[in-house]
Amino acid sequence: MARSFDGTDDEISFGTDPSVDNIFQAAPNTGTLAFWLKRGATGFMYLLNKFTDATDAGWQSSFRAAGGGHTLRFDHDWTTANGSWETTSAFTDTAVFTHFAVTYNGGGTGNDPVFYVNGVVDTTVELATPSGTIVADGAINLMAGESDDDIGDFNGLLGWVSFDNTIWTAAQVNRAKWWGRPGGPMLVYHPLVTEKLTNEGTATANGTATGATMASLPRVQRNY
Repeated sequence: MARSFDGTDDEISFGTDPSVDNIFQAAPNTGTLAFWLKRGATGFMYLLNKFTDATDAGWQSSFRAAGGGHTLRFDHDWTTANGSWETTSAFTDTAVFTHFAVTYNGGGTGNDPVFYVNGVVDTTVELATPSGTIVADGAINLMAGESDDDIGDFNGLLGWVSFDNTIWTAAQVNRAKWWGRPGGPMLVYHPLVTEKLTNEGTATANGTATGATMASLPRVQRNY
């Protein structure tokens, strides 16, 4: 099972709390996000993020539209110039279940995120080099399915959502792909295999769903 987003105002908000705020901005500046998904349409859409379009602040994972080549993109805002990166691979097939993971160290402008697609590293393309000081995200809700100000609606299925303040190894990413989680504690874990939206991680990050309904996404072998 997973949550289905219809591309029109569906979202899950995990709130804002010191336990999930400023993961990439505060020491040790490290974090990982991971999830299984299947697109229901192509086009621009946000996935997991702590971002508002209106203030252009925070960080985001998203699919780019046709003009951007349908790549998976990760952005983090900095005070002088924002950092932006994407996968080399394009994702246009709306019938394929895919596991994605992104790791990032915000401790320096020269650090690039690492993208994993189905447990394999995908070559990172730097779209814009960050400069200045990395921006805090403490006032922004952790969101799945759209930005905190309701932009970039996701259309598709989303499950086994993870968010952590460490850089996962390739082995951990592979375990998350097959078993739903990397092993050991993490900040945020929402399998989304039932209606339950209580965080199974250590952070204060229970979910509140708007519009997103249950649907089948049979990928993980054991969801514990």
